[in-house]
Amino acid sequence: MTVKIGEEVALTVREAAEMVGVSRDAVWSWITRGVDGIRLRAGRIGRQWATSREALQEFQERLTERRLGRDGESQSNPSAPRRRGRPTIASARIAAMRSRLERRGRKRER
Repeated sequence: MTVKIGEEVALTVREAAEMVGVSRDAVWSWITRGVDGIRLRAGRIGRQWATSREALQEFQERLTERRLGRDGESQSNPSAPRRRGRPTIASARIAAMRSRLERRGRKRER
């Protein structure tokens, strides 16, 4: 599905999941629940939900900003109790998503 709305090309949830290498459930979760209070921008086109490459990039940038802060230093509090597994898994997924988006962007520019 390639629908251009304004300057963004719409991607179905399935296409977005394939682009960043995660499950459709993960993308749906980013849209409905978000991560660390940040949701993936999406909307309905007919009966399907869609997002865009630009929305995925913005989502990744906002998550990185939230986790690292503006100066690039970690904002985590070492004395605060840490949730098991989640931050590490989420950080790995964000890094993988960033890498895939960058590779796909370079392929499209050629």
